[in-house]
Formats: sequence, structure tokens, C-alpha cells
Amino acid sequence: MRKFFEFGKISEIDVSAQRTWSGDRLFLTFDIDWANDEVIADTHRLLSESHVSATFFATHESPGIKALCEDENLEVGLHPNFNNILDGSTLNGNSDKIISDLKLIIPDAKSVRSHSTTFSSVLCSSFAKQGLTHDVNYFIPDFSEVDLKPWLNWLGITMVPYFWEDDVACIDPNVSEVSSLVRRQGIRVFDFHPIHVFLNTESLDRYERTRPLHQNPEELIKHRFEGYGTRSKLMELLEMVSPL
Repeated sequence: MRKFFEFGKISEIDVSAQRTWSGDRLFLTFDIDWANDEVIADTHRLLSESHVSATFFATHESPGIKALCEDENLEVGLHPNFNNILDGSTLNGNSDKIISDLKLIIPDAKSVRSHSTTFSSVLCSSFAKQGLTHDVNYFIPDFSEVDLKPWLNWLGITMVPYFWEDDVACIDPNVSEVSSLVRRQGIRVFDFHPIHVFLNTESLDRYERTRPLHQNPEELIKHRFEGYGTRSKLMELLEMVSPL
């Protein structure tokens, strides 16, 4: 018999209530990474057609992100970028300002995943000060064979590990197919990027060579992979949604 699943939002996870994160529940997350609005809308349409909940992590302000915020099936968290501070390419601003500026754009945000999954105890304190309740910065890949579960850290933030990421799946042969991962025990959080969904990326070479077109969706669509790629994997998961 075919098994169906319910898709949840990251901020719905309650460590003390296993039913909120285990059993038939799956979690789709999306790192926006400054994607073009039409690229964002493409992923948004796929989710809307399947009537599923999901969590997006926003990097900037745009009409496309505003549309995500207005969709009651979705939640939009923060995807702050600290790389320019870490590599010394900017002397302006600090981590607190980066987080607070992004929170002004998404004032209702409760969840966070940093760009490049940057995390520290200092950043965690800043997250807490901004009212963020769920942190999704721990990537523990599926091939570690660890059964994952959320936990509360010392500040009361719910730490949510995730085990699958689309760009990692493009480069690492050890990554399992999504159809088998849904049968794993524990919490199951998948991480996609709208740009990889749009391109149906199967190799990071496709992503890199199309960089000049990433803000030109009319041309970018011509480079979408027609085989089994990231978009195909998302559609596989969406086909597992519980029927209405």
C-alpha cells in the first residue's frame, strides 16, 4: 500500500511532542540565496499545486518573497549571510546588524538557517535576541546513518538537524534517493534551493556555467536539465502528500 505523508513548517516543531516532527511528517525547506523572483515563483507554484506546507529561508526583500509571506501554507525564516565578515571582504556592519536588518524585512520570522550554515554560540545568542525560536544550521548527512531528532539548546532555541541537501546530492554519490529517505526514523528535513529546482540541476557544473543567466529566467529555462535532477526529486516528494 502506498504511504502518504504530511508536510510541516519548521516552527511547528515541538521537541516535547514527537508527533510534531516524526511519524508521517516531512519537512521541505528552501534556501532562497538571492534567486530571481520568477525562479522563486516557479518553486512556489509547485508547492501551491500540491497544497503543502514548507519553510523558506530569505536572503533579501522582493515581491516574490512577499508572496511567500502572504501564503498561509508557508513560513518564511531568515537566511543571513555572514561570509563577507568572515572572509574580510567588508568592514561594514556586524552579525547583529545583518540579522536585525533581515528581521526588519521578515518581522514574523521564527526560524533561521545561515547562508553556508554559519553557526556559533555568539550568533545563537543574536538569534534568540531577535525572537528566533528554531535553528536549522546542523547538516548531518543521511549516509551518517544517524537517526535525527530536534533538541533544545541552552537558550531554549529548538535545534533542528537536516539530512539532505540538493547541491550535496549533485556531487556526492553516497547521498540516498529521496524516495528511500522518507522511510528513515526520526526527523526528516530536506533542503532545496529554488535555483536548482528551476534548473533541475543534476550536476553543479550546470549551475556554475549558467551563473550569468541566473537573473534572466527567460534564457535560464533553456538550460533546464530534461533528465532526473533536483526538480524531479522535489516532485517525487510532493507526490507523497496526503490526499485531501
